[in-house]
Amino acid sequence: MLHQKNCLVRRQRLLLALAIFVVFAGTSSGQAIVSNIPVSGIFNDNSSNGISKFAINPTTNRAYVVTEIIVWDGGHDSRRRTIQVVDLATHAAIASIDAGEQILKIVVNPTTNRVYALEESSYQDFIHVIVIGGDTNQVLTRILVPENTCDLAVNPVTNRIYGVQGFTDESVSPSVQKLQAFVIDGATNTVIGGTAFYPHHWGYGIAVNPVTNRFYVLNTTGDDGLLVFNGETNELEKSVSNAALHVNGVVQMDLNPNAGKLFILSNRGEGPLWSTAVLAVVDVNTNEPISILPIGNSQGVRDFAVNSTTNRVYVVHGPYCCSPGAYYVLAEFDGNTNSSVSRTILLNDAAQVDTLGIAVNSQTNRLFINRKKFLSVFDPVDATPPYLFVSDSTVEATSSAGASAYYSAYASDNSNVSPAIECSIPSGSTFPIGTTTVTCRAVDASGNQSAPQSFAVHVVDTTGPNLTLPDTIFTDAVNAFGAVVNYVASASDAVDGDRPITCSPTSGATFPVGETVVNCAATDAKGNSTSSTFRVFVLGSNEEATATGDDVTVHSSDSGLTLTYYYVDQPGVTTIAPIDPGTIGETPSGFAVSGIAYEIHTTSAGAADNGVSLSFVVPNSATMSQAEFESLRVLHNTKGTLEDVTNGHDYANRTVFAYTYSFSPFYLVRSVETKIETLFDRSTPYKVGSTIPIKIQIRNRGTNANLSSSSLKVTARSLKRLGSSAASLTVIDSGAANPDSNFRYLGNSIGGTYIFNLSTKTLSAGSYALSFYVGDDRSVFYTVKFEVK
Repeated sequence: MLHQKNCLVRRQRLLLALAIFVVFAGTSSGQAIVSNIPVSGIFNDNSSNGISKFAINPTTNRAYVVTEIIVWDGGHDSRRRTIQVVDLATHAAIASIDAGEQILKIVVNPTTNRVYALEESSYQDFIHVIVIGGDTNQVLTRILVPENTCDLAVNPVTNRIYGVQGFTDESVSPSVQKLQAFVIDGATNTVIGGTAFYPHHWGYGIAVNPVTNRFYVLNTTGDDGLLVFNGETNELEKSVSNAALHVNGVVQMDLNPNAGKLFILSNRGEGPLWSTAVLAVVDVNTNEPISILPIGNSQGVRDFAVNSTTNRVYVVHGPYCCSPGAYYVLAEFDGNTNSSVSRTILLNDAAQVDTLGIAVNSQTNRLFINRKKFLSVFDPVDATPPYLFVSDSTVEATSSAGASAYYSAYASDNSNVSPAIECSIPSGSTFPIGTTTVTCRAVDASGNQSAPQSFAVHVVDTTGPNLTLPDTIFTDAVNAFGAVVNYVASASDAVDGDRPITCSPTSGATFPVGETVVNCAATDAKGNSTSSTFRVFVLGSNEEATATGDDVTVHSSDSGLTLTYYYVDQPGVTTIAPIDPGTIGETPSGFAVSGIAYEIHTTSAGAADNGVSLSFVVPNSATMSQAEFESLRVLHNTKGTLEDVTNGHDYANRTVFAYTYSFSPFYLVRSVETKIETLFDRSTPYKVGSTIPIKIQIRNRGTNANLSSSSLKVTARSLKRLGSSAASLTVIDSGAANPDSNFRYLGNSIGGTYIFNLSTKTLSAGSYALSFYVGDDRSVFYTVKFEVK
């Protein structure tokens, strides 16, 4: 019991040390109370009721206020604590939570919306951390923690709660004061470890930096004033002496992770600052003190709070007396410049208004001060002017009068309200051609003005005339020379109006068959020129025009092939030309080549990006059965690979459908049960002049059975050179070994094989395909491919 009281007694002595007669020279009333929120009206009222600790959740904008009430029990009273939940938006208490006999500290984790209250009992030998759900305002659990725990802090990133204790170890002689910090897992609500015990130290306060995962402990015994621990290992990283901090009789500390600063409030400083309270500022990146701020000629500091958004520090100290009455002082400091900003006198009144603590909502920037029976709400006075940023602006003239200019002028302020910007000429006004000077200033919500700044708006004329040209023109050739094409082109300048235009070829000229690019140009009075082009297509008999838009269909009456483009970025001309199907190269297994193949070319940009539908009206297919017709397939050559792109058949209209995403040769083939197996070496090219022994077998595609026999004739059809220099060549057998262009059957003794001894004497280096018929059916054929060097 004695150890437990030591922690509380130390805190009370530090808080109640007061200096009476104080004069503040040049003190300004920097803050104003905007409202008072009652916090004790729902309890049994008593003149001794008072508010002690409280905390704010900036995310939910709720305050958790510890109040004292009198409970009558059998003719005597006892004092208990409740935690009132106050909605700071509506200024109303919305819940009350029983908090036991004594609350030393209350903290909030805004990430998990959990509230943690440090509960101590003077009648029972225990101390708890009360865990409250911020959504239900109900006590979730109580965590038993070490005796003499004096302070709590929360790391919202790791969801860990840190406590610190200071106690006298009487198990040794002589007794030794010790310090230890411990860790609570916020997910499991269990104590999961702590630091080592440090003799000749006394833990008094604790703070956590969620950015660096370090925690800081105040020590009130010995030379070490501040201990810095690693939040991952709980090991001591550094200690800072009281002499370096210039503090004596520490009250508490708070940390701003956004600014990287730790603030330590002390009843008095060291040396020349002994007679004044001080605020020590520590850089948490180096853990070194960087400034000592005198608070005033007072040891009666009550509480302080840090706004992590604005980095303003607010300290309450007092009371003082006597004229014009008892009062407290609210001191405001700029944590960025480590300088004093303002002091505000807070008068007591007959209703025993007291000043016990302070907190700030860093999202609304509002201050809240405990005043015994209510919370006083402050909108901090802003004495800092906004920052104005301007820059020169250049716009293009849109008429002879100039242009409407929307220039760049931005302002920022230390509050959450955007400053207003006032300019000599409003943005969006019409500025004449040339340079105009504009002067602006920024004014924030508190009336603070930035210094005026000027910038230039340049209105220039650097753009040439706008050309109005025809869309792509399509016309049919009227003779071998092409066709006469007439068109209309014009030019207009934003400043100078209509301008002359020149085009080549001129309107009315004879355009040849094919595509012609027409070049046009115009110049304004300042010499700015513009040029552009459009296209003229004079179509031949096998060409059709394509326009821009969705579902563009091109039909070739000669081929019976219809193409549908699902989007065309730019119009052009599509040519559908028949090609020798023998250029297919190697016939894929299970297919036989028909006599239909087309090369499709288009100058329409983006024609195949969204897909192209093809439909073949198959000629000479009226006598086909439905099964025969549906065995037809469309093979598409994509980068050298033949792909089956068939996606349907219409037997009634004798049409085969396909779908692809590119243009290249298309072949109409038949799905068959036979396949060609090559037995000659094609791993290396054959030399020009040599004989190529083209050996093949005819096999069943499904069973792989050899169908080759002396009764099944294989006849050479044609020889094609492939590639850019494609050509049809004569099939020559070497030494007249294959009369009538028939493959020679070698007999069953070698597995049923055909051979054609192909002469290469008339060939040159390149890729070739030899096509051949199997049996008497001349409607389809097969091919094999080889190389010659």
